[in-house]
Amino acid sequence: MLARCWGYTALCIWALLNPLVAESQEYQSQYRYCYLEVDGEVFLDGDCYIGFYDVSPSKINFDEAGRNISELYVDGSGESKWNGGLGFKLSKSLGVLRQDGDKCWRSNRARVCIQSYADKFESIAHSNSESQKIDKDSEEWQKYQESLRAAQLEREQRAAEEEERRQQRLAAEETERKRLAEEDAKRQARAVQQRREVEKQQLADAEAKRQRLADYAVVLDADTDLYLYSALQLKDLASKRGQTIFIEEVYVFFVQDESWINGGNLTIVNDDSLGSVGRVTCVLSPEDGDNFMEKPHKGIYSISGVLDQFSRRSGIKIFPCKAELRAG
Repeated sequence: MLARCWGYTALCIWALLNPLVAESQEYQSQYRYCYLEVDGEVFLDGDCYIGFYDVSPSKINFDEAGRNISELYVDGSGESKWNGGLGFKLSKSLGVLRQDGDKCWRSNRARVCIQSYADKFESIAHSNSESQKIDKDSEEWQKYQESLRAAQLEREQRAAEEEERRQQRLAAEETERKRLAEEDAKRQARAVQQRREVEKQQLADAEAKRQRLADYAVVLDADTDLYLYSALQLKDLASKRGQTIFIEEVYVFFVQDESWINGGNLTIVNDDSLGSVGRVTCVLSPEDGDNFMEKPHKGIYSISGVLDQFSRRSGIKIFPCKAELRAG
């Protein structure tokens, strides 16, 4: 309420007391029932329009059937002046207007009432006075009915507009829902396709590895597998001396380079701290030794070659041997 009448100082005094006055800011062209009395003389008692002007102090214009009959100024404290109802300058002070009843305000000189026809007829309908019976043939009653029809039409129009906005909002929400559903379906389809591609690649890698290792007589996933071998498995391993061997992961721990420095082979050895049965000794040719020494000396390598020797005490010796770095 206060925000609506902020620019109308005079009206704010009344709007805080009577919502009808604030309403008339937005519907200035509607009929009102007005009463204006100054020093005991009634200047207006009947139909009127009310105009509001954003000036300081604020002005309220009472207009009867297109004839300006009075202009009233009210400042922020309620102090009022008027033009005498004859277009004179606004020099006549009416004092401070204070609320007098539900729709009226009074000062020591004046009384002002502003009432909608709806309020007027409602008050008559609740009156027991015979003189206050509603005359449904009167112009006032017709205007009242006309205002009711206009209000109903406005409510229907607002309801239709609200329903249209609601339908638009629902349509927008449905469009957004479909868009999100389509995006989610696309994401799921991409995820399924990616899983299939990964699985396909894994199968291809497994098949390539199987084919690549098919020619080796001995295949170990890691050098640590040797610590898990039973006596029969170790015996079978020893029986395959002179055949090819492949170990997927061997952690090379140190290098024996005395022979390589003098032009001979380079020997690399894994970490056999868990026991000599798991020791892997790989003897590289001088050329492979040169390549190896360009890489980190310690790291995980794939080792392949010929199983030259095996025993519990010395572990596996592979010669000739090749080493391919897998991870540092």
